Amino acid sequence: MVWGILLCNRTPAITSYLNAVGLSDYYYGHALHWFHATSWSAKTLSDRWHQWLISHENVKRLKGQPIYVGDCIKVPKEGRKMPLV
Repeated sequence: MVWGILLCNRTPAITSYLNAVGLSDYYYGHALHWFHATSWSAKTLSDRWHQWLISHENVKRLKGQPIYVGDCIKVPKEGRKMPLV
């Protein structure tokens, strides 16, 4: 799923992530489980990404701190109810 998220160039959705890595609809249920799994958290994933990032020498820094670049876009979905979700 991480590769699907990174490689996806369409609207962010589980189906798009699966298509990005060439997986069929058969894996949709497994993908849903991944997003609801308790074996990982966004905080842990972010912390590990930070540790990996600062371990590399080519990281751009500003006053000694690593620079993170993001688009900071938060767009809420128009619909409140989505069938089958």
